[in-house]
Amino acid sequence: MSGPPFRKIVETYILPMFPGTSIVRQELSERHRKRIANAPGACEVYVCPSLGKCERLTLGRSQPFERSDLTIIDNFLSLLANIPEETPQNLVSDLLQHSQRRAIANSVDDKTPNDLLVQIFDQYSSWAEQTYEGQRIACGVGIKSSKASDAAKSSLLDVFAQDFAKVISNGVETILACSHEGDVLERRCPFFVGFSAA
Repeated sequence: MSGPPFRKIVETYILPMFPGTSIVRQELSERHRKRIANAPGACEVYVCPSLGKCERLTLGRSQPFERSDLTIIDNFLSLLANIPEETPQNLVSDLLQHSQRRAIANSVDDKTPNDLLVQIFDQYSSWAEQTYEGQRIACGVGIKSSKASDAAKSSLLDVFAQDFAKVISNGVETILACSHEGDVLERRCPFFVGFSAA
């Protein structure tokens, strides 16, 4: 990939996902068999852009990295490694932004199609740059294992395409409940069992 140096990628795309995390060391690693390494309960994790000889960064924070944190980082590094070397520079940042959302989606839920989660994250990113009647947009989506009845099927992505979707749920008092297939089930208070939030 002919893009920004690895350190800049980590600073821009990995560190913001883990508040309080910083790069504590940078060194050249002669042999590395994994892109990510961490001891259980450790407050540091080693990351490399590729296997073999590479620039290795040590990320640190005050609390230990959880297994889910390491999964997200590993997913991102795997996606980064798959960006072809000949990718034009003007496309690299778009691919990296997409890889960030894809890395999270790949680690959230094994029942929900990753493409649905990425599309939800893409919608949130789009709304983050907008306001509705002068107010920032807040939305919450819960994913349930229930299925929508055929008569009541309405796609979450179709709802997102409507202007009213920006205010249908604020993610605090109300949440849009959808199935793993992306069908809207209901709008309700999120404080009950059966949701995985997106």
